[in-house]
Amino acid sequence: MAEQGAIPQVSKTRRHALRAVRAFFTPLLPDDYLELINPLWSTRELRGRIERIEPETADAATVLIRPGYEWMGHRPGQYLRIGVVVDGVHHWRAYSLTSDPGRPDGCIAITPKLVEAGKVRAIGASNYSAARLREALSISGERGLPRYEVVQPGYNLYDRARYESELAGLAQEQGLGVVSYFSLASGFLAGKYRSVQDLKGTAREAFLNGYFDRRGMQLLEALREVASSLAAMPRRSPWPG
Repeated sequence: MAEQGAIPQVSKTRRHALRAVRAFFTPLLPDDYLELINPLWSTRELRGRIERIEPETADAATVLIRPGYEWMGHRPGQYLRIGVVVDGVHHWRAYSLTSDPGRPDGCIAITPKLVEAGKVRAIGASNYSAARLREALSISGERGLPRYEVVQPGYNLYDRARYESELAGLAQEQGLGVVSYFSLASGFLAGKYRSVQDLKGTAREAFLNGYFDRRGMQLLEALREVASSLAAMPRRSPWPG
C-alpha cells in the first residue's frame, strides 16, 4: 500500500469547491495544479516547509518545520518524512517528532543526529505494551534478528501509571533506552489552558478534554506553585518529586 501522509485540516467550503471543478481537470485533479504553484497547498496530504535549523550539539540539530495547514497535533507512532535533492536524486528519511503539540509558533520539529556510517544503528518501538515488547524481544533473540534498543511510551505527570507499572521494569531489565512522547500531556501541563472553556474552538480541544478532572487540576496547581517559587513558566519547571 502506498504511504499516505496526514490529511490537512482544509475547510469544507474549499473541499466542496475542488470537487465541483474536478471535471474540468480530467485526467488530473485540481490538487495536481495547486501543487505546481505551491506544494504546501495540497489537500491530499499535509506538507511543510523548513523554517530554520537550530544546532543542538556537534552532531545534532533541531529542524523547525511550518505545516501548510493548521497542525492538529501528532499522535503516537506518527513520524515526519524529510526529502532533499542530491545530484538530481530525491533522498527521503523518516524521523520521530520531538516538538510538543501546540507550539505557540505553529511549527513542528525533529532533531536528527548525524550517523557517520549512513546506516541505522538502532531500532525502536513506539506505544508498545510490555507484553508485546517482551514478545518482540524474545522473537528477535531466537531468530538472530536486530532487536529493539529503545521504546517510546506516552509519559508525563498525568499519564504515569502504564509506563511505571509495566514498561519501566522491562526497559531496565533489557537495557532499553526510553524516549517519551507527550511530555506536556498534549500541552495541558504547559498551563496555557486553565479550564475546559479555554479549549472551546481550538485544535487542542479533542486532545485535552479528558485531563480536566480533579487529578489534572491538582497537578496544574502544583506546577503553578513550583513555577512561582522558581519565577518560571510551568512548562520550564522541573517535575515535583
